[in-house]
Amino acid sequence: MALNDEAVTAPGTTRSAAARARYRLGPLYATVPLANLVLFTIWTAVPSFLLPVQVQKLTGSTDVAALGLASTLGTIAATIGNPVLGQLSDRTRSRFGRRTPWLVVCALGGGAALLLQSAAPSITVLGIAYAATSLIINGFQAALTAVVPDRFPEHKINLASALVGVGLNAGVLAGSLIFVWLPDFAGSKGYYLMAALIVTTAVIFALASPDADSRHLPREPFRLGRFLAKFWISPRKHPDFGWVFLARVLLMLGYFLVFASFFYALQDYAGFSADKALATAGTLFAVNGAASVVGSMVAARSRTVLTG
Repeated sequence: MALNDEAVTAPGTTRSAAARARYRLGPLYATVPLANLVLFTIWTAVPSFLLPVQVQKLTGSTDVAALGLASTLGTIAATIGNPVLGQLSDRTRSRFGRRTPWLVVCALGGGAALLLQSAAPSITVLGIAYAATSLIINGFQAALTAVVPDRFPEHKINLASALVGVGLNAGVLAGSLIFVWLPDFAGSKGYYLMAALIVTTAVIFALASPDADSRHLPREPFRLGRFLAKFWISPRKHPDFGWVFLARVLLMLGYFLVFASFFYALQDYAGFSADKALATAGTLFAVNGAASVVGSMVAARSRTVLTG
């Protein structure tokens, strides 16, 4: 069967519902990496470049405390947004599916939040706007992440994960090179570009790879206690999960401790001007992104060989 003719059916559906729930996988092989590329272009460009540059313009210095305030508000919002908006997308029933409505709505809301963030007149307002951006775009990310288990058959999960990884790391590369090639975009232009990218991508995703009608799917009653209980998995009972979770936390902590203040460190400790620090940070981030793309492709290939 040709790639574009592959179709999957939601488990547990009746024969007639199954016929309605069929959709082609082919377009997802392009739209999933594209959406992840744009998403992680934003997650690289905004917190690592646009936010510290804006803080420096507002304060007139490399004020790590001010940057930390704005970043912390965004991180708290992201921590809330991903599971809460992800749960809402799980429970969505519409003719456009579960994920597509949230991809489009969060792209539009995230684009608007980015524009508000670009015009923030103070650190406090900047932090609040960045929190709104993080909250809403994490809703986009939650819906996008769920597309893989929702719509790819089990024997294609490795390939789908590799496409996500390539898109993610290519996004880091793109989000860095923007400021090497177009340093003038380290300001309002950059925010407008990010807003345009996410809205355009959501529209392309919705039109090129539409989701299946989800109105026939059952919906369990929401119970807050059950929802909160899902956030705890005993590392004693599930040590493999515990170790992987700890490794993930430490890996992300290491990344963001370096990336969050890298632009300022180049100025404060390497003696670079702001313009040179911007170009240097972009180049070094791009090297990291390129190495990560190669690493994800090698790891995906190795995983496919090992699992057959």
